[in-house]
This record gives sequence, structure tokens and C-alpha cells, in this order.
Amino acid sequence: MRKTIIYVCTLCLMYACNSEKQQTEAISQPAAASTEAASSVAFNDEQKSLAQIETTTMQKEMISHTIDCNGTIQAPPQQKATITPIVGGVVKSVSILPGQFVNKGATIVTLDNPDFIKMQQEYLENNAAYKYMQKEIARQEALKNEQATSGKKLEQTIAEYETLKSKLQAAEAQLTILGINPQDIQRNGIMPSLALKAPISGYISNIDVNTGKLVEPGQTICNIIDKQKLYIKLMIFEKDLPEVAVGNPVVFNLTSNMNKRYNAKIISIAEDVNAENRTTEAIAEIEDKASIFRPGMYVNAQVKADSRETSVLPESALIREGSNYFVFTDKNGQYHRHPAERGVLDNGKVEILNASIFPEGTIFVSKGVFYVNTQLAHKEE
Repeated sequence: MRKTIIYVCTLCLMYACNSEKQQTEAISQPAAASTEAASSVAFNDEQKSLAQIETTTMQKEMISHTIDCNGTIQAPPQQKATITPIVGGVVKSVSILPGQFVNKGATIVTLDNPDFIKMQQEYLENNAAYKYMQKEIARQEALKNEQATSGKKLEQTIAEYETLKSKLQAAEAQLTILGINPQDIQRNGIMPSLALKAPISGYISNIDVNTGKLVEPGQTICNIIDKQKLYIKLMIFEKDLPEVAVGNPVVFNLTSNMNKRYNAKIISIAEDVNAENRTTEAIAEIEDKASIFRPGMYVNAQVKADSRETSVLPESALIREGSNYFVFTDKNGQYHRHPAERGVLDNGKVEILNASIFPEGTIFVSKGVFYVNTQLAHKEE
């Protein structure tokens, strides 16, 4: 009798546990189904067409690891000239305008200065005296040969000749430094004004003179910039230096136009690190030519460090929420949202670090992701 009672109690206990388990499963299964339904949304063909939804599959491509940095467009020192007078004077005329292109040798400004006239006068006087002394030496040598004069007189004449020769050479050098050909003075006479000419061809910038202004020696009149070979001065952080090398390609855009990208290449890297911001300068030669480029313009750049084969999706396939990224897969017209681990961005393609969770051949939404995500958010509400 006692065994019978124990047996009946055991059966009752087993039935109660089994019933509770079935109730739990019955509750959990609808909840799971509800969660799955909440993370997906479906559209008919008309909705797909209106939303312009496009799809793609994940591809294996070579992608470069990029280093983000910024910098400025610069002109090489040999492509930039500063116009400064060696002697001062009053500006007589100005022949340039800001942004104007000038050829090498073109007159920039003319200056009036009495000292400039005096320098030419001294040159002409020394040149005349020098020529006279050349003839005098020849005459003294002839007289000496005829024993009509002493050797001392000839030696004195030669000494005076050498003195005049050095004075003439000094006067010629002064005029040459000013950009004046001494032969032109001999042919055309004294020039009343000094013309400052362009040493290179390029565009005028930073004009700081006007007619009638007194210009001091060494004062900057303007700059000339040759834009044919511009470069970018990039600031590379110390932590990124091991991955940057001469020859690395660079993609950059102007801060004034974020959508247009240009190409450059690293040609040199500085050997010192700035103690304040822990950066090093890298020079990248611009390969694309554009008239919009101006020295001093700020740029955002990405240095391509290395290349590797990896799984990628178009950048448009990802949507960002806070610090997280998501993608949508298309399974028979049902769009499911999945978390995506975003890697390197290269030329419009994004590396997907968690690509292994997606079966081969998975179809992803590549266009219209924002619309799909918005409809899913409405559904969850």
C-alpha cells in the first residue's frame, strides 16, 4: 500500500514538471518568433521600385589600409619667388594685379632712386677710364721699347689700370645684381628708373605696393607662385609612422569640396617629430591637376599603407546608429537587419570584419538602406 502511494505521488510530480515545461516552451516560442519578425520587414515589388532598392553580394577584393591625416597644399621653394628690391626707391609704376599670370622676365614694378642713376654714372666713368688706361699702357710700352720713358712710369700706369679694372668689375657686379645688363647702358645710356622683373613664370599674390609708395631695401613687393608642381604637406601622427613610406599613394579632398577626390604620392618624410603635437611632416606630390588648387588650402587625406584581400561591401550598404553599424540582407523579399563590424574604407568599398557570420551568396541591400531601416523602425513602434 505504501509503495502504491509513493508511485502515485511520483507520477503526479512528473506530470506537473512536464506541464510547466510545455507552458514555458509555449510562451518562449511566440516571443522568439516575435523578435525575429520585429528585426525584419517585407516590401512588395511596387514598394521596392519606389524606394529604388538595389542588392549585391559580398565580394573578395584587394583593399588598402588607410591612415587618416590632414595637411595643406604648398608650392615647392623652387616654384615660388618673392620680389624684393636690393635698393630702395619710390614706386613709379605697378604693372601687375593679384592673381595675374606673368611670364619670366616681365616687369613687375619700376622704382625711382637717385642712387641708381649714380651707380650707372660710376660704371660709365670707370668704363671710360679703363679703356683709356688700356691705350695708355700700350703707349707707355711703346715708349719704353724706344727707351723714351722709364720703366717706373709704365709700372705706375699698370697699377692705375688694375685699380680701374677692379672698380669697373665692382660696378658691373652691382648693376648685374639689380638685373641690369651693363652692355645695355653702354648702348642706350643711363636708365632713369629701375625695373624689377619676374624671375619665374607664375601667378601674382600678396601685392604690397602702390604708385608713389616708398619701398625700402629688402621689403616684399609681391610673391609669384608657379602652380605646375604643387605638393601637399601632410601631418602624420607618430603612431602611424611605421606604416607610412615613400611611394605610398594618397587620396585627398579639399575641405571646401568633400565629394571630389584627387590623387597624390608620398615623395619624402621628415626625420624629426614635433614635440608639441607628436606629428611628422610628409610631402606628397599631387598627381591630378586642377585649377582650383591654391597654396594654403586645407585638405583631408588618406594614406594607403598596405593591401590585402578581404570581404567588402559598398559603403552605401551600411547604416550607422551611434557607434554601431548595420546591414540588411534580402531573403526572399524579407529584409533582415544584422550588426556589421566596419573595417577599412577604400575607394567606396568597406571591409566587413564579421563577414564569416554570413553564408556565402547572402544578398545584401546596397541602395535604399535608409528607407528599409526607417520602415523597420516604424514597424517596431
